[in-house]
Amino acid sequence: MSSKYNDEEYEEEEEIDESDPMFWLQSLPGGGEEWSVFIKAAEWWHQEHPKWFSNFADQYCYLFDDLPLQTADQMECPLQCTEIHNRFMEEYEELLEEFIIEEGSSYEEFVEEAGKMLNGAQLSIIETTEHTDFLKTLMSSVEYKNFHNLLVNAAKKKKYSKKGKKKKKYEDEDD
Repeated sequence: MSSKYNDEEYEEEEEIDESDPMFWLQSLPGGGEEWSVFIKAAEWWHQEHPKWFSNFADQYCYLFDDLPLQTADQMECPLQCTEIHNRFMEEYEELLEEFIIEEGSSYEEFVEEAGKMLNGAQLSIIETTEHTDFLKTLMSSVEYKNFHNLLVNAAKKKKYSKKGKKKKKYEDEDD
């Protein structure tokens, strides 16, 4: 008499090498086959839209060029900056919501998981350079202050990197 366990064919799971970042992600809580919608969204964002926020910021940072960074108690900004934030929110939420629905989840479930993650539960699972744009985008959708300050910094970076390029150009011509 043979055992039913010996007769069944089992598919071997493909083992992931320790050098593969997915190895470590799968070993963390929320990893493996039961990814949360938040983790799935972070990974999808990295694959499909790795520079989306950076490109958006680069396109509109000129409006924030002469504005100061905001603290939690400062919430005044020019109307055009609020309009850009609204445009950002519409585009971001549309992209994200489409993905979440395709995954068979809801935006409410995503928001709930995002809240848990941002409060420190398992955030390390996506604290990698690949997920920086996703985190910047998410944080900018949570609070206007984050959006504002990231665009002010993008404007400064753009302004000062151009000055550096002009200076280098003139130095090269002198040679």
